[in-house]
Amino acid sequence: MTKTCCVWGCTVRYTAKGVVGFYRFPSEKSKCIQRNLWVIRLKRVDVVKSSAVKIARLPGGGGVATNGAAWEPNLHHRVCGRHFLTGCPNPDPDHPDFAPSQHLGPELTDPTTSAKRAADKQGRYHQAVRRRQFNSAAGPDPENCS
Repeated sequence: MTKTCCVWGCTVRYTAKGVVGFYRFPSEKSKCIQRNLWVIRLKRVDVVKSSAVKIARLPGGGGVATNGAAWEPNLHHRVCGRHFLTGCPNPDPDHPDFAPSQHLGPELTDPTTSAKRAADKQGRYHQAVRRRQFNSAAGPDPENCS
């Protein structure tokens, strides 16, 4: 079975010498919060498999026939590294790559604006990590100790 990215509009396919990694959805049991955030960010809809047909509006215009059910990824769905700032997911909930955030469907904004926003997010994350490390190295505040 060919591995393709499940993000709407992404055409990246797995190749043996590929530079883009493919990542499974986090497991439902151990990483429920991360998995749900991935599903929410992808904004996918379930395609028609019943007679109850609705038209779902897609980002960027257009529509697709749907049965109204929420989309759930299966074992074979993958997200490519193109949708993460660093190219791969990160288990830290504060990291911008905790869930996919780049190129999630047709973008109506300027790509340079999106890149600047991504760089800002990553900069804020690294600043928070440095602050956390500094605070833990400094130890407790002697004035507040009893």
